[in-house]
Amino acid sequence: MNYGIERGGSMRKKEAENIKVKKEKKEKVTDLFGYVKSQGCNKISSHHPFNNVDAVVLCRISYFPLESYVQARFDKHISVHELGIRMLKIANGEKLGTYEKKDMDLLKIIMRSPRYMNMSICGFHSHFSLRKAEQFAACTIIVNPKVAFVSFRGTDATFNGWKEDFDLGVLGSIPSHNDAMKYVKESMNHFQGKGFIFGGHSKGGNLASYVALNLPKSLREERFIKAYIIDGPGFRKDILLKGEFESIQDKVVSLAPNQSVVGMILYSPFPVQPVDSKGLLVFQHDVYLWKIQGTDFVRGNFDPISYTIKRWTISIFEDMQVDEIKMTLDVIFDFLQGLYGDTVSDIFAHPWRSLFFFVSGMKGIDENAKTILKKSGKLFMSYYRSINNSLDGAKKLLKEASKG
Repeated sequence: MNYGIERGGSMRKKEAENIKVKKEKKEKVTDLFGYVKSQGCNKISSHHPFNNVDAVVLCRISYFPLESYVQARFDKHISVHELGIRMLKIANGEKLGTYEKKDMDLLKIIMRSPRYMNMSICGFHSHFSLRKAEQFAACTIIVNPKVAFVSFRGTDATFNGWKEDFDLGVLGSIPSHNDAMKYVKESMNHFQGKGFIFGGHSKGGNLASYVALNLPKSLREERFIKAYIIDGPGFRKDILLKGEFESIQDKVVSLAPNQSVVGMILYSPFPVQPVDSKGLLVFQHDVYLWKIQGTDFVRGNFDPISYTIKRWTISIFEDMQVDEIKMTLDVIFDFLQGLYGDTVSDIFAHPWRSLFFFVSGMKGIDENAKTILKKSGKLFMSYYRSINNSLDGAKKLLKEASKG
């Protein structure tokens, strides 16, 4: 009799331990690769709905070197599985950069994942213009018979792409905004009856939000499902005033790491949710370092540096003269290209060496640009000290309140 009770108690204890182990297993913090490996067996359905992490996976697809594999036409499709077979044959024999390698590693697992392998990609459009400082690329991904996802490529490794990001602050509107709007209208016109999701990382997130804000009313109300802004820069205030952001507030998800740099540039009409990352500062821009638990990103708190960047960029781009800013940016980017070539890859691969070269090379920069740089640098530090002191004060008050 006691044996039965003990056994029952022992069994209940074992069951409780098993549940605890399963729960801990389920709540294990992982990354994008871990998520696809653990959740990729579940096809998108009402039981396993499309989520924030899925959106980031599809945002990365537009970064893949699609030029030789996906046609510009919307009626010519290639599945994720077939893309993987073709692309990896060539990629395996090439020397890849850090981000390219991560993208190819992601392709290796999504091409075999029931969640993604049967999605098809079409309508790859790409424009690059050194004269216009324009870099644009997008593709349409058919998620299922009812839903299409437009994935906008963000800033690539070229200085031309990065300069276009900064032009957001100077010009407000950039050439890629027109490219994005034209692309979406073409895609939505071809896939009549489908609902659309827009998404992008970095500048791609800015393009996704721009399109969502400026869609014709009929398309916005009837076929627009959601927009995902993944650590994307904002807009000048005058550009925002033209958009219909109030009517789409509930349809936009904006995510940025807790030490976000890019995602804190200028104004955003949508609340930004902070995500924990394994990286530091500008390296947090890499979504492969973002922490995931279960089927969503681990939420964090924004660092003072992020608030500082927001206030600083707003002040710089709205208080300074446009000619002054444009001249400074032109000088800096010409200087960087002369120092590092056409791409920024070396800067991130060897940050300390790059910083040394940058400081040494500053001696040759135009005196007017130097003056403006010093002025903006001092402004940045004053904002940082002010924000840091305010946050420290708030933490102290909360601590004292909790004691009382």
